[in-house]
Amino acid sequence: MKIGDKVRMLSGTEEGVITKILQHGQVEIEIEDGFALPIMASEVVLINKQEEKYFGKKSPVSVVEEEKKPLFRPTKKAKKSTVGEGIYLAFTDFNDKLLNVYLVNNMAYSMLVTVSEQLENGHEKYLFSEQIDKKNAPRIHRLSREEFNDWKPLIIRAIFFKEGNFEPKQTLFFQMGFNNSFFRIKRTAPVLETESYLFRVEGREIQPDLPVEKPQVIDAEQLRERIIENSSKVSPYKTEAPPSEIDLHIEELSPDHYDVMTNEAIITMQLEHFEIYLDKALAANMESIIFIHGIGVGKLRQEIHRRLSQHPHVKYYQDAYKDKFGYGATKAVFK
Repeated sequence: MKIGDKVRMLSGTEEGVITKILQHGQVEIEIEDGFALPIMASEVVLINKQEEKYFGKKSPVSVVEEEKKPLFRPTKKAKKSTVGEGIYLAFTDFNDKLLNVYLVNNMAYSMLVTVSEQLENGHEKYLFSEQIDKKNAPRIHRLSREEFNDWKPLIIRAIFFKEGNFEPKQTLFFQMGFNNSFFRIKRTAPVLETESYLFRVEGREIQPDLPVEKPQVIDAEQLRERIIENSSKVSPYKTEAPPSEIDLHIEELSPDHYDVMTNEAIITMQLEHFEIYLDKALAANMESIIFIHGIGVGKLRQEIHRRLSQHPHVKYYQDAYKDKFGYGATKAVFK
């Protein structure tokens, strides 16, 4: 007794086809209305083979050993398949209303595969996932002929492998929709060796092989000449020079808010502007710049002098135009 055999139940008149060999002496039978029933192998008999009514010389234990055999065996003769190696979808008649869908692995590689239906909202509905060994063809789905217009596109993803060392194959992604030409012609499916509506799974490679580029040889002399040539064409970038005199009085920097600012906030803002305009003057290659800080308590003046004395690009600093600013301004001269 094997997968594909037609059997009749001893306890009734139901007939069906064995689709799976289960453990503990059980088999799964698909009856005419499409239902799959698990039942003890000793409770069914092969149709038209009365001599095997009680398994002949086989015991229920030997039925379990059938699990090691291919997942499908043809029940009727068909022309030998002439298609080449590859992955195929085979749609075979279960009865006049239903079609069984098989995923045929007619390759020397085993594969880990998932199958799903694509839904209208962009999501997918899980159908099947399993390791399919080489030259095997498990049933992955069943479809109704009457509901052909409602068939959802099938999506197949697979990775391939062999035992031991092997040349890797690209990951497979395949999507199949259905149109009115679906039932046009039947062919013999490989592995199944039965008539079916057969479609080759043409995979889209998710990780295509990229061309290997040859290393480029660089001529140092040509590179140097090109750099010199290009540099002569580039006009030097000029930074816009700031005013030669920068007023750091808080009334000038923040005329709308200075009256509500704390002393700490005021001096922080003044020093920030001092640093900004000092950098701009250096970037513009100015010879010098004057900062008007006022006299006050002298805290801002002292901090500006301290920073100028430590600046690497300041040649010297001095009080600027005492007759004009008194001690309320400092001139920084750059190197």
